[in-house]
Amino acid sequence: MKTQSNELSAEFRGQLQIRDNWCKVAVLLVADNGTILDTNEEGSRLLGYHAKLSVRCHISSLVPELAEIDLLEEGNERVNPYLRYLSRIGHHFKIFATHGEQFTGELYFNDLKKIDQHLILVLIRPAHQENRLF
Repeated sequence: MKTQSNELSAEFRGQLQIRDNWCKVAVLLVADNGTILDTNEEGSRLLGYHAKLSVRCHISSLVPELAEIDLLEEGNERVNPYLRYLSRIGHHFKIFATHGEQFTGELYFNDLKKIDQHLILVLIRPAHQENRLF
């Protein structure tokens, strides 16, 4: 299983190098149980989360509102319809970066199915910065 995660992470990073130049958003690769597996450079910068250096944490540690919401619909086939709805209307989530910053941002949830795994690609686009704590 660890090999599959490493292969996915390498493929994920390769695909995001092109996208990083196109659009500066934080992108997280999240397991179906909510554990953050990887992030792009903007995600590391914005959120203070470094996948290779940090202990893997649940996405709700960055976005507490997600602790109360199932990430996947019943049957684990797709992202929860409520989260897809919030993505489309531009709902602002409160985000707590690991280095102390708080800001609101729009989250976009996308399904990724690869090697018999269901993963979630979460894009975070900051709305505005609210508070600097460092």
